[in-house]
Amino acid sequence: MKVIVAAIFLVTLVQVNSLTDKQKQLLAQHHKECLDKSKVDQAILQKARTGDFANDVKLKDHILCISQKAGFQNAAGALQKQVIDAKLKEAVGGNEAKAKQLSKDCAIANADPKLQAYNAFKCLYQKGQINLLAAVGQQKQLAQVQRECAEKSKADQNVLQKARIGDYANDEKLKEYLLCMAQKIGFQTDSGSLQRQVILTKLKAALQGDDARARELVRQCIVSNSDPKLQALNTFKCVYQKAKINYL
Repeated sequence: MKVIVAAIFLVTLVQVNSLTDKQKQLLAQHHKECLDKSKVDQAILQKARTGDFANDVKLKDHILCISQKAGFQNAAGALQKQVIDAKLKEAVGGNEAKAKQLSKDCAIANADPKLQAYNAFKCLYQKGQINLLAAVGQQKQLAQVQRECAEKSKADQNVLQKARIGDYANDEKLKEYLLCMAQKIGFQTDSGSLQRQVILTKLKAALQGDDARARELVRQCIVSNSDPKLQALNTFKCVYQKAKINYL
């Protein structure tokens, strides 16, 4: 049965894809444990997942908890730079230069461990499109879709990981993976036809309601092609290049 990715996790889909499957699974476990501990308000947490980080004590408690469980900070709150560098490198597909720049920009010491964690997560979201606050249920749903498309296409994981950071190879199995994703998130029908209204709605959600920008992306990137696979590749590549929106 075809799985349709709901619009409710569009922003998560965009931001979480730079993480590896292993990182997503660990984050899912961490989030459940930290939610129980911090008691953060779900509305505040949901806004933080889309880049709106409120100055909220329980949100900071939650983020510190995640940071410590992920190994970014130790029990005393000190930054663990070596761990951060290694995990960021993993998250950006092995791009050491990008990982080090993100670490330099975002992993900044602060006397307040909670504020330190809060600032780091916010910075990684803004500068690296890395979302460490993705909802557990959304992660699982997204991971399921990705697994199905990976199994169907047999796309090479190295090729796929490079595409997630903007390096789209002219690879047939990658194109098959992209077409699978396009169909499962509703961008294309089973026959390969583009669904412009669906795409517009989801791009608008990913751009936090910016209708004008979403319409311009549709105009520039949603271009019909007789080859559904090439159409999917061109769409995802264009949307990533012009708006840093990642659907992989």
